[in-house]
Amino acid sequence: QTTTNNNKTTHRSQQPATNNKQITANCDLEHAEVGAPRAKQSWRTSVVVAQFQNDWPLLLTATAGAPNSHTGTGLCACIAANRLSFAFDLRGQSLAVDTACSSALVALKLGAGTLSQYGSAASSALVAAVNLLLWVSYARAEALGAALLLPGVAPARGGGSPALAGVEVGSDGRSASLTAPRGPAQQAVILGALSQAQALSEELLECHGTGTPLGDPVELAAAAKVLSPGLLLAGSAKAALAHAEGAAGLVGLARLCAGLRAASDLSSTRWLAMPMPHLRAANPHLAAGRGMHNNDNNNNYNNNINNKNNKSNTNNKHDTGAEAESDRQPLLPCESVALPSQAPTAVAGVSSFGFGGTNAHAVLRAPSTPR
Repeated sequence: QTTTNNNKTTHRSQQPATNNKQITANCDLEHAEVGAPRAKQSWRTSVVVAQFQNDWPLLLTATAGAPNSHTGTGLCACIAANRLSFAFDLRGQSLAVDTACSSALVALKLGAGTLSQYGSAASSALVAAVNLLLWVSYARAEALGAALLLPGVAPARGGGSPALAGVEVGSDGRSASLTAPRGPAQQAVILGALSQAQALSEELLECHGTGTPLGDPVELAAAAKVLSPGLLLAGSAKAALAHAEGAAGLVGLARLCAGLRAASDLSSTRWLAMPMPHLRAANPHLAAGRGMHNNDNNNNYNNNINNKNNKSNTNNKHDTGAEAESDRQPLLPCESVALPSQAPTAVAGVSSFGFGGTNAHAVLRAPSTPR
């Protein structure tokens, strides 16, 4: 329960996304025993909310008539975060983020950065992202998610939750055009996140993967140059769920977590790569050698993992001059693929790239792997 005034006038004026975020946040906070039930302890919990497209002003203007005393706060972007801080008496930073499609991972970076600010074990960060379809548009996806970030390396309640090992954010700077992707800038954020995670590579990559003729080839080529020389599985939630825009980063994060939870029920499996069931043909502009992955070549995949285990893990896998290009081609899973427990790495990554040039990449570490 919260102490916010939830009368009908307020609800009619504020964004539906705000109401839904509040419900989702309440579930996260109750699960972790943070927030309103323990407000008297003055928890130093920060709130960072990602929100990009906002159809609500269009709908409100068309249907709600004259503005009222709640219209200002109902339409203001900052209130998306401020209302959560107010409702749950969370007294850390309260920020709203809009970097287009990378908003959720940028919010994750900002939220993680607040954890050490107060120098207290009581600090935490609530990261939320939302995308609602309230007006006529193209085939976007609705999404609503929240992640509660806690400091330290102890397993989360219930176990099986990965550690957020690194998050990096950067910008394209000057590229071919304002909205054109830039491979070297994408490489930079991947390398930055890996450096924070003290990892050399990723076994599994949740791509931005919007399906555009230019964006996908640029993204996969950039990833192939900086990640381990082979065995990279590359997928995207958008192939199954469409594009959640500002919330897409948390959707990708949730997809990786779902694969981790599913793997916990399978013997000798560290992570489960989730499928892209609607993928029928790869982008013809992708480099030669990238293949579709299904159960027919699963044995070959596992044999390759065993061969890679014979290589030293101390080599710098970011050196892109020594390996054959075909060794670095990621497979695109059309069916679920199990990463066996003897796989060479225990980290996975998720990328989100804003169309204005703000790029973000996050690295997750499987909880069973020692630091």
